[in-house]
Amino acid sequence: MKYSEPIKVIEVRQKKVVFYLAKMKPSVLKLVANKSLSRYQNEDGLQREQNQEKIKDIEKYLSTDLMATFPNTIIVSLRDDLNTEKPLYKFDNNGDLLLSLDTEVANVIDGQHRLAAFNDKEDDFELPVSIFLDLSLGEQAKIFSIINSTQTKVSLDLVYENFFQSSIRSQEKVSFFIVKNLNDDTNSPWFKKIKTLSERKGRDMAQGSMAKFIHKNLLDEGKVFYNLYVSERDKDIYSIINNYFLAIKSIFPNEWKNENNDYILTKTTGFVGFMMFFIDILTTSGNQEFTQSFFESKILPAKIAIGKLDSKNYNSGAVGQGKLRRILKENLSN
Repeated sequence: MKYSEPIKVIEVRQKKVVFYLAKMKPSVLKLVANKSLSRYQNEDGLQREQNQEKIKDIEKYLSTDLMATFPNTIIVSLRDDLNTEKPLYKFDNNGDLLLSLDTEVANVIDGQHRLAAFNDKEDDFELPVSIFLDLSLGEQAKIFSIINSTQTKVSLDLVYENFFQSSIRSQEKVSFFIVKNLNDDTNSPWFKKIKTLSERKGRDMAQGSMAKFIHKNLLDEGKVFYNLYVSERDKDIYSIINNYFLAIKSIFPNEWKNENNDYILTKTTGFVGFMMFFIDILTTSGNQEFTQSFFESKILPAKIAIGKLDSKNYNSGAVGQGKLRRILKENLSN
């Protein structure tokens, strides 16, 4: 039986549980892991399906970000077939771990998407791994459940602000640059209206939500501003977006001011609805000077049909956002 190169491990004891910390190359870990990369499965087919979109996002992160890193451990359980002559894993005289390379030795409890995103020849990366020995399927399922029920979702505001602090240019950093300037520029209609980590009271939109929309819907590969992003024309992107919101504010001044908090224009529903229409304009207008007056000419035909921009007419969420976009598009076509 062929074994891996010796893997140095650190024994960790937590109450009655013992596991090991190690580092492994993705190619070796994939070789010994359950080929479905399911966290656990039994005769009833209990398993977690792979999310292909999530895997593609990680692949893109690995291929485009020079600082790509995964500090959290992949968690696996090694199985033992009780073969004393040719065990699936063993420890050598130095206490290093040896893994059989011709069978599925490890079941991935947590980290299947990260592992699946690596191709078999990528060996310029080491993954931290937590290794359990001979856990039952029930014990594996329990660890998986605990991990996924106790994880705290990180605030988008913090995520994008941290990207902005990085010295490496990225779509996340440029997205936050745009949002930060919308909030700080005295000539911006969003001046001091965006919720930041330090200023939230009396403000309308969270910086993380705005940055994520711009990132995913404007700057990502294949999106309307991707070429400008690649050309590093960040100020041009900002100027076009700012002109669009100046046009909206000029047509709906009271709704934009929103003194009594009656309107949804500067809330998530209004922002997303108008931004989806913004994408419609850009994809159908060809080469244009995207000035404030140009955008006003696209929005004005829908002013009457839009009606009152409040939560009664425009429910929060996708329904209200879609309704607003549809009315804008219909009147643009007419």
